[in-house]
Amino acid sequence: MDVMHKAAQLKVATHLGFKDRSPSMRLEKFMREFYKATRSVYIISRILERRLALLPQPDNRPSFRERIFNRRKSAPKVKFDGFSIEDGMLQAQNKRIFEEKPHRLMRAFVYMQKRGVVLHPDLEQLIRNEVRLIKREFRLSPQIHKSFLSILNQPGNVAPILRAMHETNVLGKYLPEFGKLTCLIQHEFFHQYALDEHSLKCIEQLDRVWEAEKRPFSRYSHLFSRVVRPKILYLALLMHDAGKPLENGKGDHSDAGVKLIGRIARRFAFNKETTEILKTIIQHHLTMIQVSQRRDLEDADTIRSFAEEIGSPEKLIMLTLHTFADSMGTDANLWSDFKDTLLWTLYKRGFSVLSGDPSFLEREKAELDKLQKEVKKLAPSSFGEDEIHAHFESMPERYFKMEDATSIMRDLTLAHRFMHLQITKDDRALEPVVYWHNEPDMGLSALKICTWDRANLFVKISGSLAAAGLNILGAQIFTRTDGIILDTFFVTDADTGKLAHRTEKDSFEKIFIESLVSDPDLADMITSRKTRTPLYVGLDGERLPTTIEYDNHASDSFTVIDVETEDRVGLLYFLSSAISECGLDIVVAKIMTDKGAALDTFYVSYPGGGKVEDENFQHIISHTIRAAINLLDGALEAS
Repeated sequence: MDVMHKAAQLKVATHLGFKDRSPSMRLEKFMREFYKATRSVYIISRILERRLALLPQPDNRPSFRERIFNRRKSAPKVKFDGFSIEDGMLQAQNKRIFEEKPHRLMRAFVYMQKRGVVLHPDLEQLIRNEVRLIKREFRLSPQIHKSFLSILNQPGNVAPILRAMHETNVLGKYLPEFGKLTCLIQHEFFHQYALDEHSLKCIEQLDRVWEAEKRPFSRYSHLFSRVVRPKILYLALLMHDAGKPLENGKGDHSDAGVKLIGRIARRFAFNKETTEILKTIIQHHLTMIQVSQRRDLEDADTIRSFAEEIGSPEKLIMLTLHTFADSMGTDANLWSDFKDTLLWTLYKRGFSVLSGDPSFLEREKAELDKLQKEVKKLAPSSFGEDEIHAHFESMPERYFKMEDATSIMRDLTLAHRFMHLQITKDDRALEPVVYWHNEPDMGLSALKICTWDRANLFVKISGSLAAAGLNILGAQIFTRTDGIILDTFFVTDADTGKLAHRTEKDSFEKIFIESLVSDPDLADMITSRKTRTPLYVGLDGERLPTTIEYDNHASDSFTVIDVETEDRVGLLYFLSSAISECGLDIVVAKIMTDKGAALDTFYVSYPGGGKVEDENFQHIISHTIRAAINLLDGALEAS
């Protein structure tokens, strides 16, 4: 296998003499040295491969060179500025071209991009040998800046040029801030690449957006066409993580990145407006993903506050493209239609605030009317138009952003069945209606629940799922104005991580119905389960720290509590129980898990309304939440 898993990495690092007390630092130092070595092996191997491709062939069969570079009949050699082009490759006319004019070190890549050619292996090696010529004068030259920015100003064709610059060591020499990212590993659960590779992967993803025809990239293509200065967007994306080596895990790398980009902006002699755009993108390059996934996008205050932070439609468009490319460049497998819809919804709502475009609301209404007509076409004759219309009137707007006509019809059917239970002769008014659906491609099972809203309902659902041996990966919670809830939970088998089995589904339904009419000890049922696989695997006993933060600015009516911690079976039940124990109502919950980390957000208020603004009470809530997590851990270990 070509994979060295993290557990093996740590053992190898220790045996090779990396002795840092912190396992994560030991791993980061070892892996950086490892990637430096393998990068050199890769570059040398590629040079050798390309040189072999250029050797004369013994017969008339298509040459290795022709097969690799897919070249047709050789074109005549073209000579210019100390270079020549032959057979689709840029070559140096002599070995002193860079000593004669160091600026050619940048112009070589301009020619490569403009003329659609590749670097000859000899030229590649010559550039590597001459990067010593990239000194302070080179880095401050307006002429060089103009050449470099011209490369960034060709949307759709930037990534291969920057990668060629990086592989010849020009990029890191010209932009030392980027050079410090080379082969740099930071131990965290989101990123799977070294920082330099991550940044180049992001550039590749942004290139794919340009003139894309397939989702999810095509959704953002028209935004890219509206970017007047793509070079600014590409530069921001290239440098968005440059602050990480400075903060070293002890602060906000966005703040450090803003200082660095300010320094680069001065070096490039950017005007105040351009510098401000760059700083905004770097400062907020994590904001859109956090707001879209962890805030209530139906809350007008959330949208207004977000829009005010960004400041202009132009910045928002660039930031949206940046966020999408950054997410895809981090790990495309973690991106989903659900996350894409959240990001797009935040963009559209933020844009409507910043542009002041009244037609936006009209378009939204037209889309909703169209969706309602599609649902009516799908509805059987037993459904009246009044029932469909009432559903559209009673559900929050964000629901219709996340669901298509087929899903809405399924929910309507659940609500129809539930209401029918209320008028039957049998005493089944409290019995919920549930619907299970396996999603093999996503590796999870989806559970929909329809019932009356009531106190601690969310706690009961999450507890019943955990007690049945199911792990919650995410949740969508909606309450109609008539008091009917339509909640969706995405779950897997807690032990295997696979789809839920019929026995687990039946067990959940039995436990959940019991919890609605009595008070079973869900905590004991959760912790008494014998077989469990850890959802988060740390290094040498390292644990993911629990952080609890309070936001009273995101909403005018509610306090937002953000909890980040290791995911555990039953965690959501213990968290929601702790919040309820403090006498707070959970109005909205946004549940997200990534690679064994739980990122849970709760919109809460006092029962009679009002935010939690007292810091002492916030400390009490935090203490209660941490105590609940410790109780869960202790019970799991004891069992």
